[in-house]
Amino acid sequence: MNQSEPTKILIVGAGISGLVLAKRLSPKFQSTLLEKSRGVGGRIATRRKESGAWDHGIPFLSKHDVPESLWNTWKPFLKEIPNSDSSCFAAPHGLTELAKNLAADLKIIKECRVNQISFQKKGSPWKLTDENQKEYFGDLVVLAIPVPQAIELLRSSLFFNELKLAPLLEPISYSSQLVLLGISDPFPEANPEVFSVHNPFERVINNGRKGILKSDAFFTAYLTPAFSQEHFNDPPEILLPFLQETLSKDYGILASHLELKKWRYSQCLNPSSQSFAQGSPPYDSLFCIGDGFSEGGFRGALESALALAARLS
Repeated sequence: MNQSEPTKILIVGAGISGLVLAKRLSPKFQSTLLEKSRGVGGRIATRRKESGAWDHGIPFLSKHDVPESLWNTWKPFLKEIPNSDSSCFAAPHGLTELAKNLAADLKIIKECRVNQISFQKKGSPWKLTDENQKEYFGDLVVLAIPVPQAIELLRSSLFFNELKLAPLLEPISYSSQLVLLGISDPFPEANPEVFSVHNPFERVINNGRKGILKSDAFFTAYLTPAFSQEHFNDPPEILLPFLQETLSKDYGILASHLELKKWRYSQCLNPSSQSFAQGSPPYDSLFCIGDGFSEGGFRGALESALALAARLS
């Protein structure tokens, strides 16, 4: 790709994969990230209320989750969690600080929901159109979003079958997860995590004792995949009273504040071993990356982005 002007890359999704890819390709490539949400980072997510905060995506990082080429850059933002048996790390201002650091100096268009992909033979071959009919042009397109969302977007094109990606993408599926963000002062456990939880809870974590500043009363409660799947579409006014009572009765957590967060694509169940997906010619400048590849998980999402960055550089 030796051109007089930088190669223009359109990246759909400013989650961790999209951010890492754009950062690795900068400044040689001109990347534009199109993100449907108001924030960046995907499941590197922190929500703030008054002086405190909740991590409500992944609860923490371990060194094993992060390839060595990224760890030294990320480590200054992290602090090891006390009483952690597996060298787990949190961030004093929430894990979203990692995403914000990656996003610095990148061109990111937020609240931009792409709903159509078009291919043209002249000029920049790719055109993306958002729900407001605004158009974006690029030499390459990277879908850094959950695979089911990528399939839905690709099916809006007239060339989906010609991409020959369906056999790779369609078997990849995800589990959903419901997450509670609560405040309980005092919080009953001494350790960052309540270990003896049972259905419908998968884990309950105190954000302050995990390492987020001024957040000792703030807890994040993750519901089990089975409960989340069964009740994902239930309204909060039905779910929250039941969960609030269960927290109080079973764990002594008296929640003065409780809200619900829904992750439709929480964990990839059967990721591909491939590092990324690539369309067939003449559409071979379209790629898919993320936690649906490189064996999945947070590390898989990072390795997928790094592999594509190496391929394009």
